[in-house]
Amino acid sequence: MIYKKAQSQIITTVLIILLVLAAIVIVWQVVQSTITGGAESIRDADNCFAVSMEITDIKRGSGNASLTVKRNPGSGDLRKVGIVVNGVRAPDGDVTDLQELDSKTFGSLAIITSDKIEIYAIVGESQKVCAAVADSETA
Repeated sequence: MIYKKAQSQIITTVLIILLVLAAIVIVWQVVQSTITGGAESIRDADNCFAVSMEITDIKRGSGNASLTVKRNPGSGDLRKVGIVVNGVRAPDGDVTDLQELDSKTFGSLAIITSDKIEIYAIVGESQKVCAAVADSETA
């Protein structure tokens, strides 16, 4: 009888230890994913500060207007250029090959006289859209 009582206490202790270990693993998974996600957003926010662009030319036309964007010095991981015409977002322009001080022209835009055009950077592997407008012009 004494052995059965001791045996049940050992089994209870082992089960409690296993439950505590399982809880530690679950909590660690949550903490690790939070830390990793926070680090990525900080890195991408830093890219937003390191990217500078400007609009250098606007050619107006009915449905076939074009916009030329120049990348200024800055080593940020620029992936795309977001284009907004009068508050309407145009398709993002892929600029993964755009080096510092190079320019790229985006065509097939619907830009007419007195349209407000804004550009913004999309950076990093997570394709973070930078909140600040990089440049704006009125056509």
